[in-house]
Amino acid sequence: MQVEFRSGIQVLREHEAKPRLTTGILELDSLLAGGVELGTFNLFYGDNERFTDRILYNLLCNCQLPQERYGFDGKVILLNCGNYRQEQALLDLELATSLLKANDLYLARALDQIIDVSAFTID
Repeated sequence: MQVEFRSGIQVLREHEAKPRLTTGILELDSLLAGGVELGTFNLFYGDNERFTDRILYNLLCNCQLPQERYGFDGKVILLNCGNYRQEQALLDLELATSLLKANDLYLARALDQIIDVSAFTID
């Protein structure tokens, strides 16, 4: 088996060349070296539920932005499951539409690009 070696600078340049998704929060994007890197797994958590929800909804909306605006120009799937109250397990349309409008995205098309899969139990 042929093993390919790459220099550290090559690995860094490949890493820097990958598309990134803006979180909509400049300080967080800075911590993530420019945003969420395509193909990575990121876990955002905290005590402030409104703040973590805002990050989630920013990502849902920003992934539809064109790449030159630090989006992925694509669809998004929200998989939300667990033992939550119904209002937490369903897409917050008011928040989503306000963010989509703020990003100058065509609302009907943008909402069609969000696939929401929710499963919850009251028990």
